[in-house]
Amino acid sequence: MLYNNSDKEIFQKLLDSDYSKDYYKGMIDDLLNQNIKNVEIIQEKQRIKSDLQAKKIAEEISKNQLKHDMPSLLDGVIMALAKFQGNSMYNSSLSEDDMNDYVRDILSTIFETKDQTRQGYSNAYRVPPKKRGAGELDIQINYNGKIVGIYEGLKIERVNKQYVYDHITKAMINYNPQGVKNVFVVSYVINHFFDFGDFWCHFIETVRDYKAPNPGYQVTWENESTDSGYSKIKALHGLYFSDGEEHDIWIIAVCVKN
Repeated sequence: MLYNNSDKEIFQKLLDSDYSKDYYKGMIDDLLNQNIKNVEIIQEKQRIKSDLQAKKIAEEISKNQLKHDMPSLLDGVIMALAKFQGNSMYNSSLSEDDMNDYVRDILSTIFETKDQTRQGYSNAYRVPPKKRGAGELDIQINYNGKIVGIYEGLKIERVNKQYVYDHITKAMINYNPQGVKNVFVVSYVINHFFDFGDFWCHFIETVRDYKAPNPGYQVTWENESTDSGYSKIKALHGLYFSDGEEHDIWIIAVCVKN
């Protein structure tokens, strides 16, 4: 459409009128207000995103800091067992509970330990064996107030398949309601000082055949034993998944002198 000069003059007058100025000013104000709101929404979204990222980073730092600060659980257990072996007062004549007591006391120099069978008792005293529950956990390992490890000890002279399996199930499932991700099942092996290597080979064959009562807890064992640094302390590592998360289990055999 073509406009002549007269039309243009009319349009110009309309644009210059107070009505037009107020009308367009209102439109401009509305647009500005809407843009301000959009900017505020964008800024709020960015702030929330930044807060979430900062929280995630803080959680990762805290997690990594705990891993960095916390001594290795495996190294701590191996060290306690080596000290146990080196103590002339401790031999195969001792009870399983006495052996657990010694290991607990050594572990408590590195971690916080709690003996589940002696809740409410001072570390200076032992509960008589007849008062201990057969279905209770042996040692709970804590660090900075958090449960980080489960320790189950058993004294054996021969490989009793069901007895070993019961202790594995007990540590992994029955008495681990929190789903602690580091489980140690330690066998105090007696009367095998001179054939401990052969005993270990037979022992881990049995362990590898373990079938958890719940399919969700099946263990995948490593092909080779873990080097503990000691020929009289043997270890086998396995992984199992619970609640969609990876858990570590260590089967350890320590040779106890006669």
